[in-house]
Amino acid sequence: MRIKKNKMKGFSPFSVLFLVVLFGLVGIYGIQIALGLIDQQSIRQAAKVTLQDAKTDDSSTVGSIKTSFLHRMNSTTVEITDDDVTVSRADNGFEIDVEHTKKIKMTDHIHIVMDLDVSETTAK
Repeated sequence: MRIKKNKMKGFSPFSVLFLVVLFGLVGIYGIQIALGLIDQQSIRQAAKVTLQDAKTDDSSTVGSIKTSFLHRMNSTTVEITDDDVTVSRADNGFEIDVEHTKKIKMTDHIHIVMDLDVSETTAK
């Protein structure tokens, strides 16, 4: 007579815990990256609206467009500084270049760095 050995079926508690932690970390950082992409879209939208307003206003200057853009960005959750924004004249219109970096801290020494660079141009 042969004795059947019990074979373990399914997942061990350790492997289930490992998978839950792994999926949790991927989810947390995935949400942070998605929020970064939403920030980039809000920067792009603010630049488009600012340039549309400048297109209708003949007295627009580089300084007034930059001030208008920064004012629009103050009403969002994205922290844009004066140094992040460059406004210049381009082909009878204006161009807004925004270079913004978002850091997501994973550990003390590891960060995810997202460059949220946007460039919008309009012809006047």
